Amino acid sequence: MAGWPGPRFGSCYLLTQTNVLARSTFSYLDSYRNPKEKGTLSCFDDILAALLTESFERHYALGKSDFKPLNVIHYLAHQLNASLLARFERPLSNNLDHYIEAQIHGDVSLDKDIAMLVADPSFKGTDIGLTLSNICDKYDIELQYHDGFSLHTAQIPSDFRGPTMPSLASRIAIDDRVDAHAIGVAMRDLYHSPQHWRERGNRAQVAHELKLLWHVLVKYGAVQ
Repeated sequence: MAGWPGPRFGSCYLLTQTNVLARSTFSYLDSYRNPKEKGTLSCFDDILAALLTESFERHYALGKSDFKPLNVIHYLAHQLNASLLARFERPLSNNLDHYIEAQIHGDVSLDKDIAMLVADPSFKGTDIGLTLSNICDKYDIELQYHDGFSLHTAQIPSDFRGPTMPSLASRIAIDDRVDAHAIGVAMRDLYHSPQHWRERGNRAQVAHELKLLWHVLVKYGAVQ
């Protein structure tokens, strides 16, 4: 199976079947930066070179600290031999910005191209969780949960993603905690009843603020 999550983009992700790799291209870091390091499955040298260069120069790569080239090689060798489910035994990454991006070309079919849906545990027992389960049953997709991120409102910093994050967290928290489900509930209310949020701005402004709060949750959140 192919595909690793970039947590800044959401709390749930899909793992594709390996055949999707043949029609994918890759870039080192986000494609919006237009990086020069690009490749395909059969021509991956530039991506690996960029990874090893960054680890050599910074001792950091893919969101991992103390990640020297030898560590990178050992890490990749271990991952190639590890089972898929072994990834759920590792702590979640708080990495927001460093990843190898994959661009899939052509349509993505749920019943042909997707092997697993990995969801946030905060959706268990909710209407969203039921919807995710029904989708997996319909398309014969395995449903797995990662450990999830959670933060108490008192832990929300005011110096990351702006000084309004603590007040927004207090506004949307459920039992004084912020997680993916709490942000989702707030986003749904914003969509259906934007007048409830008028004191914080228009719909687009508050939606952006909620996205930034998700970044805070990824950066500083711990296992639920």
